[in-house]
Amino acid sequence: MTTRVPCVKCGHENDVNRVFCTECGAKLDFSQVRITVKKRTEGPSPALRGLRSLVSLAVLAVAGIALWPARPAGARGTSADAAGFKSKLAELSLAVSAGQGAVQVVSEAEVNAYLAEGLRVPEKPGSVGGARRMRLSDVNLSFQPAQVVVLVLAKWGPLPLSYEVSGAPAAGAGPFRFDVRRARLGHLPMPGGGARWMAGRVATVFSRMAREKDVLDRLVRLDLGQGRVRVVTQGG
Repeated sequence: MTTRVPCVKCGHENDVNRVFCTECGAKLDFSQVRITVKKRTEGPSPALRGLRSLVSLAVLAVAGIALWPARPAGARGTSADAAGFKSKLAELSLAVSAGQGAVQVVSEAEVNAYLAEGLRVPEKPGSVGGARRMRLSDVNLSFQPAQVVVLVLAKWGPLPLSYEVSGAPAAGAGPFRFDVRRARLGHLPMPGGGARWMAGRVATVFSRMAREKDVLDRLVRLDLGQGRVRVVTQGG
């Protein structure tokens, strides 16, 4: 708040402790006292600014935790496991080509070791769903009695990401399909359309596995267990 006394002769505004105008020397008329209240323009207090910073950091921390890549749940397997899966796949493929039925029990360790050797394409941008600068780093399957969990680990530049879909494979009623029940980006659940988008990205990873798809399309039965799956192909 500022108190000033305007000079009635020249209009100059003087401090309230003046008797005569400092501009023209005329005697001041104190009935003309003018009080001006300045509008406060100060920013938020340090405490409020600190609280806002803490809230922002908390939001970033929650988002980071939600999007942090999930950990693979399936056994990784060894080179011996990969070789075992290749042998079983060859027998199934041969039976399908000959129009004969076949039965194999495959462990998740065998499948994951096989994927680690043959499916991963390091140093190749766009390997996950055609996303620019996206690099595939791992694919992991976890077999459970009622579902299969498929986890794709990738990097977008330096940022690690994970795409996870859980669902039930369906065999014996036309081409093989995977009915998605749940999808997550990191640890963040993806609803509705987001789950379908996620399933499409994960499916792209397996799109070039032609021989494996031929076998899956000829399955008449698929029995899930903990850490393993029993597959039965259609005979002639």
